[in-house]
Amino acid sequence: MKLMVFLFLPIIFSFQHLSIEFNDLTEKGNPTVSLVNKTKDDHVLSLRDYNNIKTTFPIVMAKIDRADIDFQTFKVYYTLPQNYFFLQLKDYNVKIINTGTELHGERDMSAISTMRIYEAESGYFTIRNSANKCLEIGKVRNDGYNGYPLRFENCVEQNDSQMFKFISKMKGLCALGDSICPRLSKPLIEIEEAVKDRVDQIKVKKLKDFKFE
Repeated sequence: MKLMVFLFLPIIFSFQHLSIEFNDLTEKGNPTVSLVNKTKDDHVLSLRDYNNIKTTFPIVMAKIDRADIDFQTFKVYYTLPQNYFFLQLKDYNVKIINTGTELHGERDMSAISTMRIYEAESGYFTIRNSANKCLEIGKVRNDGYNGYPLRFENCVEQNDSQMFKFISKMKGLCALGDSICPRLSKPLIEIEEAVKDRVDQIKVKKLKDFKFE
């Protein structure tokens, strides 16, 4: 009898884990998202070296991967009235914020972000810091961190390297062919609409309303 209980325990825990994860995937108030760039839609913003004892962590755009998904998906928060936003790892006390021309992960939850989202085109947006620089994906891969660096550079009109969008965690897992992906398209459509609604809450103005350097 005891053997039967132990045999069923992994199945029960596995079912509970899948149930919790699916609930997270379909949560619409503040959906779990990944950040992608227009030039590399199979790469997402990724936090590296989390197991290091450091208080700050590097950020790159890396290929989406099931093994790394916990460090490639985030909740989006913002402050009023400035509409500054930051990303936070859902199950870890780490914020993704900007400092100077860099993005990094920060254990200090009181650290302040000064990034804003500006609407662009076809669901994409630009991310600008307080110095009116635009977040841009680098062209040269950083092999040490297995991804492409991100920096704030001068804004350039219609520069795809500066165009970003959020996708739901569900969409990322579906792209990977994960078994948790729903068989019907309706749940995915609904959660992608929730992601769009979240961006609409945060964005501050249309791209055409500001001047490029």
